[in-house]
Amino acid sequence: MNKTQAITMIRANTGQDTATPSTARVTDDQIAAWLDLEYPRFRREVTALVPTLYSTTTAEQALTAADPLFDLPADFERVVRFEYEDDDDWYPVNVADPLEPGGPVGVDGDYRLVYTKRPDLTGTYTLEVPEGTEEIPILRVCAMVVVRGGGGAVEDPSFFLSRADQLWREQKSVVRRRYGAHPVSGLRQVIDLGLYYREEAGKLVVSSKGV
Repeated sequence: MNKTQAITMIRANTGQDTATPSTARVTDDQIAAWLDLEYPRFRREVTALVPTLYSTTTAEQALTAADPLFDLPADFERVVRFEYEDDDDWYPVNVADPLEPGGPVGVDGDYRLVYTKRPDLTGTYTLEVPEGTEEIPILRVCAMVVVRGGGGAVEDPSFFLSRADQLWREQKSVVRRRYGAHPVSGLRQVIDLGLYYREEAGKLVVSSKGV
């Protein structure tokens, strides 16, 4: 389902099946703005259930003590795991402790990032969620429309919110079975190489100590 189809469904569900400002409580732009908020929010809920569903791995980047900055990809949302290559094996790098002093000593080598991708919200994007869950963010936006639309009587959003919650409860077990068990990065064995990273200004800064 794409964004345009979602807006049409939201209008039909809320009785706002026209985009004419004189007769509709909300405009397409308002609905689109709410969808742009709710769709990524729901994707994060899916990620919590299936941690690696939206993750991918970057190409390796060579870092040195003189240049310890790892460039983050344009679609980066959050770190799943940051890794250092040693003898053809990849090892997770620790998250830096901002209270521990240190510097970019001994960081020379190849690094790669496993990360969660930020959803594409450009144009008439597709709602990339597991099959059977597409209606959940739509129902949540319906609740926003009936409460915050203005220009008429405020309606009770509980039907839409209850339906969204019920559907998500039903689909969680289905999604787990469909995608199987996904590893959680925090459960991986970490060999302490004395390397740390922190996120700063669109890059990952690597050091041999906490900072």
